[in-house]
Amino acid sequence: MILALVAGGIGYVFLQVGEVLNYQWKWSALPRFVLRYDEATASWIPNLLLLGVLTTLRLSIWGSLIGLVLGVLVGLLRVSPNLALRMFGTSYVETIRNIPPLVFLFIFFFFFASQLIPLTGIAPAVRSASPETLAVLNVLFGEPRQLTSFLSAAIALGMFGASYVAEIIRGGIESIEPGQWEAAKALGLRRGVTLRKIILPQALARVWPPLANEVILLVKFSSLASLVSVPDLTFQANQVGVTTRGMFEVWLVVAAIYFVICFGLASTFSALEKRSNRHLAR
Repeated sequence: MILALVAGGIGYVFLQVGEVLNYQWKWSALPRFVLRYDEATASWIPNLLLLGVLTTLRLSIWGSLIGLVLGVLVGLLRVSPNLALRMFGTSYVETIRNIPPLVFLFIFFFFFASQLIPLTGIAPAVRSASPETLAVLNVLFGEPRQLTSFLSAAIALGMFGASYVAEIIRGGIESIEPGQWEAAKALGLRRGVTLRKIILPQALARVWPPLANEVILLVKFSSLASLVSVPDLTFQANQVGVTTRGMFEVWLVVAAIYFVICFGLASTFSALEKRSNRHLAR
């Protein structure tokens, strides 16, 4: 029944667009922007939309990895017995979490990344890199000439996501009963060992759903990177829409692609949560 209602709603939208707005659908123009035939290599290669999907996946993966690792570290600082560390973790979370993601991306890209990344010497190193190195960089980060923008966007997304991941980790750790800390202390276990072997496994099992939600949000927030010239799916879709003048078709396809990615992540995290719960129940 739900699927029927959704299909009916989609059909109604298509009908309204076609009849009320007198819009001529141009679906036939889209396939050539997914794959194109390269006469030089006599093979089919990715075109704008598929290249955008690959960039979005890379950006989401790197942003999520940075966000999860940094978020766990900041979350541990938030529950540290050391006051200075707790204050540092709290300052990080409260500063970044209360800034809109687009504003934070602009601030990071124009005021920090534009100054700090050139100091690392990445751009000259890429220009003088061997073809083999460039091929590896292309797989991991996309087009090498876009590496600076890509890294800036990935780090900004990761830092923004880490502020939420830190609170999720803190909540998971504080949800563990104090008796487990006391029992570990009575057995002579150090705090680090207690965290690693007793507290964190249970805390992570409890926070799978909010962590999954945060990763999915980062995938959707990755579309903001198009505003700093990262050629992700949103950026490329805009180029295709302008070229074909088929904005409705392009953005419907983009919405479907994002849905497939996010739904796949939700299913993966759901399976991981069930597996983690079974492991703890043994």
